[in-house]
Amino acid sequence: MELSQLENFYLKHEEPHLSCFLALKEIILSCNSEISSTWKYGMPFFS
Repeated sequence: MELSQLENFYLKHEEPHLSCFLALKEIILSCNSEISSTWKYGMPFFS
């Protein structure tokens, strides 16, 4: 199965950046159940 651009963005980074990006993603998504993560403008985008 091929990974999406969004998944590749996170996985291409090494520690400690990988952990920071994943933690930030979880914090943002946990703030409101209506927030979603998508790929826009060549980077992760939360709306």
